[in-house]
Amino acid sequence: PPRSTLFPYTTLFRSLPITKIDVSNNEIVSIPSDIVNLPDIQLVRMKNNKVSSFNISILQLEQIKIIDLNKNCLS
Repeated sequence: PPRSTLFPYTTLFRSLPITKIDVSNNEIVSIPSDIVNLPDIQLVRMKNNKVSSFNISILQLEQIKIIDLNKNCLS
């Protein structure tokens, strides 16, 4: 599968559980679709970026407790 530009090292660390991602303040414009391939992810913090939309399927991931998209371009 193609590697995401946001999570370039996920293929290197497949054996390590990634539970939290904080990429706040990085001018990110979208949430990568491969985030759904992180089975242990519980918190995604992307505050103060340039995200204008996201795939609603991320909300179907039961293990995610917090998705923080404050101060983005969502409408």
